[in-house]
Amino acid sequence: MMNDSLDDVPADMDDQFGVAPGIVTTPESLAARNAKEFADPKLYETVIAVSQYHDGQLAKIRLYPVDLGVSATGAARGVPHMADGTTGARILERLQRRSQPFATAITMERGVGVIRTAGPQ
Repeated sequence: MMNDSLDDVPADMDDQFGVAPGIVTTPESLAARNAKEFADPKLYETVIAVSQYHDGQLAKIRLYPVDLGVSATGAARGVPHMADGTTGARILERLQRRSQPFATAITMERGVGVIRTAGPQ
């Protein structure tokens, strides 16, 4: 069901997302919710992992940074595309930091994250 086709939303939603009941339309109320709940750019950043094997053993994982268009509007928001240099570096640097407690080293090579295993290269 499309959000724009809803007639009403629960009253607590007005309080939760700071809209005046009876003043805004349901689509405007839902837009206020989306602005608050989906504004974090990290929700729109990910990687595609491509594994490489040698003699049946995992040798390398390449991490290609993907941007799902946090700044895009309408139907373009959420459409995956390869991240630009700045966004890609931010995604990979965040993964590097979050991987350290697990003793997983990610190097960056020409805008792609690389994890090398102890196995054959």
